[in-house]
Amino acid sequence: MALELNTDIAVELNITSRKNDSFQMKLAVVDSANSNLPYNLSGTQTGAPADYFNGLVTMYQGKMTIKKENSKFESLNVYSYYWKDSPISNLIPTIIKSGHWSGYKTGVIAAGNSNEANAGIWFKNSLGVEGDTISISIPAEYMNLDPGVYVYDLQSRRKLTYDSANTELGTSYTTWLYGTFTVVDDVTKQ
Repeated sequence: MALELNTDIAVELNITSRKNDSFQMKLAVVDSANSNLPYNLSGTQTGAPADYFNGLVTMYQGKMTIKKENSKFESLNVYSYYWKDSPISNLIPTIIKSGHWSGYKTGVIAAGNSNEANAGIWFKNSLGVEGDTISISIPAEYMNLDPGVYVYDLQSRRKLTYDSANTELGTSYTTWLYGTFTVVDDVTKQ
């Protein structure tokens, strides 16, 4: 008798969005072993350095990659403010350059790490109680992808203790979502 083990928890979710329109998605990531309550995804890494401008390094970080199927070229990457324990620089995508969006960096404190409205991927509202959500937001100028069918996935990175930026000691990765990301053409141009 053959046994089977499948450790892939990713859920297929196909998305359609419009070129040059702002993108907003909210979802709950629930723990089936804990009464289907959302996971507590808030919090900072133990020992994270104090950084007044950028805030403390978060325990949960996320990255969503959108690219053409069978291509190595990533059209757009959307991040939590921190990815691999470092702030990410924003870059609007072009035909020849991958785009990167992690949130606004205006004012005294990095807005993308201090409130949901200005973040790329926001985990801090998921405290482990019913109704908690995470959000993914992409401004209109970053949604300038050519119309067509892309593929995407959403991956989380979990690290409890800070040792230094870009190190992987004690880090785990989990892909939560994947599927097609269809961009339809717009009529009204900005």
